[in-house]
Amino acid sequence: MTKSQKQLVAGIAAAAALIAVLLTVFLLASRPKREQAFEITREEETGQIQLAKLQTGAEENPDSWDLPLPLYRFSPTKEWYSRLRGAEENANLLSYRHQDIYRNAPGELLYFSQQIAVKGQFLPAEQEAWFGDCQVIYAQQTDGQGKTSTTIYWVHDDSLLSFVCTTDKTLNEMLELVSRVDYQSQRTPIYSVLSLMPCN
Repeated sequence: MTKSQKQLVAGIAAAAALIAVLLTVFLLASRPKREQAFEITREEETGQIQLAKLQTGAEENPDSWDLPLPLYRFSPTKEWYSRLRGAEENANLLSYRHQDIYRNAPGELLYFSQQIAVKGQFLPAEQEAWFGDCQVIYAQQTDGQGKTSTTIYWVHDDSLLSFVCTTDKTLNEMLELVSRVDYQSQRTPIYSVLSLMPCN
């Protein structure tokens, strides 16, 4: 290879590398930002998370709510083998909240709740994480008897979803539950028939 051919190959390689860098910068800059459903309030001195405020969703006026509320499917892990309550059995066309309740062998409970996400609602928070493009809020609370419960919240479309477990669970254990929610194949509520009676 002659000297001019080597210079040409080196120039082409440098130009290709520059194009790759520019393309990467362009793709990163044009990528849509993840929607942040919660505004986080932190302690000024420590920076520790205190609260999460919903900044997406419906207005406080129930007349503006889009009902019926979707009824998402959840496939629990084997640990939560016993379902005590099925949301589809208690839903109606005006339901703005659904809840399933599961129990494990030691008798601990798992609540899967779905409700209208209302802007301005405050939720307890300890950690913020991202699960894919979804912002999740994790919190633990201890009652007066020293029993810990664990909660994780997130928003999908205009629904605020949460798992509350009546025991101490890590963030990763709670994210495992979030990963088992199916937004594609929704459950069909068993609506009660409403009948109108004529006035005499």
